[in-house]
Amino acid sequence: MATLTRTDIAVIGGGLSASAVIAELVDRLPPSTTIGVVAPKGRRGRGVAYGTTDDRHLLNVPAGRMSLFSTDPDHFVRWLRQKAAGYGPHDFVPRRIYGDYVRDSLASAIRRTGNRSAVSFFDAEATGFAATDEGGYPFRLSNGDVVAGQSAVLCVGGAPAGLPLPAGAVDPAVADRLVADPWKADWIGAIEPDATVLFVGTGLTMIDQLVSLVGRGHRGPIHAMSRRGLLPHPHREPRPPAVALDLDPARDGLAAALSELRRAAGRIDDWRALMDGLRPSTQRLWDGLAPAQRRQFMRHLLPYWNAHRHRVAPAVNAEVEALRRTGRVHIRAGWLESITDAGGRARVSFRPRGTHGLETLTADVVVNCCGPDRCPSLQSSPLLVDLAARGVVTPDPTGLGIAVDRDSAVIAADGRRLRGLYAVGPLTAGTFWEITAVPEIRAQAAGVADNLARRYAN
Repeated sequence: MATLTRTDIAVIGGGLSASAVIAELVDRLPPSTTIGVVAPKGRRGRGVAYGTTDDRHLLNVPAGRMSLFSTDPDHFVRWLRQKAAGYGPHDFVPRRIYGDYVRDSLASAIRRTGNRSAVSFFDAEATGFAATDEGGYPFRLSNGDVVAGQSAVLCVGGAPAGLPLPAGAVDPAVADRLVADPWKADWIGAIEPDATVLFVGTGLTMIDQLVSLVGRGHRGPIHAMSRRGLLPHPHREPRPPAVALDLDPARDGLAAALSELRRAAGRIDDWRALMDGLRPSTQRLWDGLAPAQRRQFMRHLLPYWNAHRHRVAPAVNAEVEALRRTGRVHIRAGWLESITDAGGRARVSFRPRGTHGLETLTADVVVNCCGPDRCPSLQSSPLLVDLAARGVVTPDPTGLGIAVDRDSAVIAADGRRLRGLYAVGPLTAGTFWEITAVPEIRAQAAGVADNLARRYAN
């Protein structure tokens, strides 16, 4: 028989965004309130990004900028001194360790609540709204139970982006040669060490999979392909001082803003200073763009933004560049056309960038490294599909996640701001854009916690 549990605030999800929200809530809510957290036990505090067990997978930001709390910027560094000696504020720490830190911080926040709000965990996934007479937000769980929150916070992550191919372009006969989600299977352990590997995508996910593959002794040819063949740039340490630049793409247009950015980069020693100087004003710039300009940015400039903005640790970059110099790894720019069977292998047809003809590459395994959706679409989980069908959520006008206001409150299909329903993290990228990094997520989580605390203070 299904169990119904009532709670004041239901937090849906268990990764970084959810952990940040819970850690902020328990320090603000009165003792009479309850928090119910719906997330499979293994994902709590980790999600995909910090669920890796491979210590070759490093943070892409130095430890000194990765505190879970805006009001305590040295929190992670102090934790490292106690739990992972040998790392300092300028180190690029293994993501596994950061996952330990998030889980530890969440557990500590719950333990220190004393006589404040009680936190309960539900080892399941939310799959949709339940058909009950409960008010608020009753969520149906994958185990058949129901958690009904008077308020709720959606911290739903995105599914992996699919291969950039039209329907029917992949021969079903090569299904066992394709790795749709490299984080869900030990595909490396299942292939021969001399196998030919093709990574589709050349961003951060590919970098992670590449260093794991080579680190486990792979000897065969490795190819990586994306439409532009762009790799993430490395950080440079010591970090150059940020240089502010007065840009107004909403007024001058994206092309003019890009030209000015390029001219400014030519006047300084390191373009990274400009990218870091843009960070405080990124949200203002995004807010100023009309929907058509945002779509133009996504269509033409996003790959370049990602390569320059989301950089990799210097040590990881050095390893990748060494593999390229020795011919172990080949980076290609082109458009996939089809994947067909070639006697038990995968024949990949593609059009090299700048040409009109087709070429083929035969691989033993094709690995989808397109990464997660830039933000979750409404089709990325059964929960979002159900909420959209009920009109509870609606797509952001740019197609980036769901519509929310500046307080992160969910906007329903009829345009209403839903009382007590919030979203945090990548699901809100249409409004907040740079909402995949820790500094932005922790600030958003604190804001949502403030709003909920005011509601329950009365």
